[in-house]
Amino acid sequence: MEDKQLIDCAIELNSLLQKHQKAEQQLLCLDSYIRNLSGRIFASHLEEQGALHGNFLHRRSVALSIKQVYQTLKDNTFSRIQTLSHRIACILQPGAQAPIDNLPIDLVTSLTDRDDLVQELTRTFCIARRSA
Repeated sequence: MEDKQLIDCAIELNSLLQKHQKAEQQLLCLDSYIRNLSGRIFASHLEEQGALHGNFLHRRSVALSIKQVYQTLKDNTFSRIQTLSHRIACILQPGAQAPIDNLPIDLVTSLTDRDDLVQELTRTFCIARRSA
């Protein structure tokens, strides 16, 4: 019975580690894409290309939202890995308690990042409203 539980835990742990690694890779790709877009946003602002500037702001806003999803996925996967490792330790040493600091905690995500697209759309709306 104990061997079957360990094998099941090992398979699940392997799957979780792969998901964690893929999420990390996606985050790195998104960081690169966001940096590229930030440069394009700056350049289009300097060249006063309003439509292109807005397009790049929109793309970056979407990329930042997708990045948040992947970050949450990565954090939740890490939490599940911690829980599973605790379960494996309990199987190997019945009665063993994990230190309080190492127990998994619920992850809370917040939307505290400033979105430049919102500012740009608000500014454009105000200008359009004043000129009407």
